[in-house]
Amino acid sequence: MSDASGILIGVDIGSTACKVQAVGADGVHLALASALTPWEDTPKGRQLDPEVLFEQLMRALHKVAGAHTVLGIGVTGFAESGVIVDRAGKPVAPILPWYDQHGSDTVSRIEAVMGARGFAGLTGLPLNLKPSIMKFEWFMHEVAPRTFWSRWMNVPEWFAYRLTGVMATEPSLASRTGIFDVVEKREAEDLLACVGAPSGLFSELRHAGESWGVVTGTYARLAGATVTVCGMDHLSAGVGVGATGQANLLDSCGTGEALIRRLPAMNITRATLVKAVEQEIAVGRDIFSGQVQLTASLRSGIGMWRFLKLMGKGEADMEELDRAALRLSTTPSSPVVDNVWLENASLSNIGYEPDPAAVWRATVEAVQRRASVLVGRMQDFAGAHDRIVATGGGLRSLLVRTLKKDILGPFEQPEIIETASRGAALLAGMAAGVSPPIAVETTPVPMAQGF
Repeated sequence: MSDASGILIGVDIGSTACKVQAVGADGVHLALASALTPWEDTPKGRQLDPEVLFEQLMRALHKVAGAHTVLGIGVTGFAESGVIVDRAGKPVAPILPWYDQHGSDTVSRIEAVMGARGFAGLTGLPLNLKPSIMKFEWFMHEVAPRTFWSRWMNVPEWFAYRLTGVMATEPSLASRTGIFDVVEKREAEDLLACVGAPSGLFSELRHAGESWGVVTGTYARLAGATVTVCGMDHLSAGVGVGATGQANLLDSCGTGEALIRRLPAMNITRATLVKAVEQEIAVGRDIFSGQVQLTASLRSGIGMWRFLKLMGKGEADMEELDRAALRLSTTPSSPVVDNVWLENASLSNIGYEPDPAAVWRATVEAVQRRASVLVGRMQDFAGAHDRIVATGGGLRSLLVRTLKKDILGPFEQPEIIETASRGAALLAGMAAGVSPPIAVETTPVPMAQGF
């Protein structure tokens, strides 16, 4: 491939590591840089300095850019976490991880004012500690009073702002904040008032593949490159592997596992949101205009790792465990694992001579059966899927791949390097006008229960 036409860069800001990938205008991989996300453990919990993150990402951008002309930069990453800025656009608080445990009082307050169903009907989310809003009271009391707040930007939006000077809000990321009305596509002012936060925290809505502007002259090496925000990392990964159809089921396997379907936004009502959340399915706006995405999550990776630790095993032992587990079959006397995706899992039916391979098989099987249940629930809203596309580090395990195929059904596993950052790079090409638009393959969706 000639680089005469320039390159595209995708940035994936992950909760564990940040990946920056360069591809040619034709989508062919050129370079990759990766570094651990620079969290700091403090007396107030794990935090991330926005400026430290920015400097790390810029080093990676320059590394993969090399001497090439950069045409576009796409930014994706984890949701829920964000940056509060003042009227001058300067951060006034650290970034907290999505798994931060502050906010139990806020959950109780929202429960008392509008209830879990009311919250779900507005936001498409379950009422728990994960949405961004649950940290707002802590921020106001411990870090920055509300009078300092001007805008909230999700982390990928903030990085795009630093590059371009343009503030905008991407709908799929907004949908994970708990302050976004998914039906009306606007800020949920009643929720902000409930927790005492100021309104007007969002900016103009822009979708992935739409330009946020170009990199300013402040960053001369990248100046002029078109920037776009590509939404949640799982959705960007779907673009990276070509799973953008309404009838496609994306299975993104990592520390957490996300099962994702799409359907037309016109089919969504508040009753749909409530019913979906009660079925443990979150509903949010998609990275593509006119679409919503259904996401069923389970902590598969982190859930399974605890059983490896329990047995005194680690990643180095997984290949041998996988082979041994595949030689076994599940019988009434086999170990049983329950609730592997929850905070407290259980292991039962253990004999006097427990076999680590049998425990490992039971663990992986429990995750896949849980995924199958969630997929069935999603079909009630989005209809049957026509293909499964799986991606992510969780598929390194032969046992996971085998049992997933046996329980969920045959799936495609594209051999693509870092799918989320690749998807972001492809969307950057769309924003820069050097790649054709990426479209959603529409499929007639039956008016299933909940509509």
